[in-house]
Amino acid sequence: MICLAGAAAEEQIYGNRSTGARNDYEQAYRYVRTLIETGLSDLGIIDPELMDKEKLQTEMSKQLQHLFKRTSELLFQYRSLFMECLYMLLQEETLSGEEFRKRMHHFVA
Repeated sequence: MICLAGAAAEEQIYGNRSTGARNDYEQAYRYVRTLIETGLSDLGIIDPELMDKEKLQTEMSKQLQHLFKRTSELLFQYRSLFMECLYMLLQEETLSGEEFRKRMHHFVA
């Protein structure tokens, strides 16, 4: 989901995705392929070389769509935190892990 968060954020803030997320999608694609090849999908344990390529592609697409949807939902759920961190990054150019955790705790608690 982390790989897809940038594109999901762009879509929520700007209304569309840029081409800058291409590498993120490629990385997410590799992770989903590994997830499927290790048997952690609805297909169970498979040998991708023996599997119908269209069925494999359909499952990969389904998994990526599900992950993108869930990522978008989480960004929407925590939109105020996201916007606060975005504002801080625009002002300060950095946001430490400790500072992020403090802000996250405030929103979750």
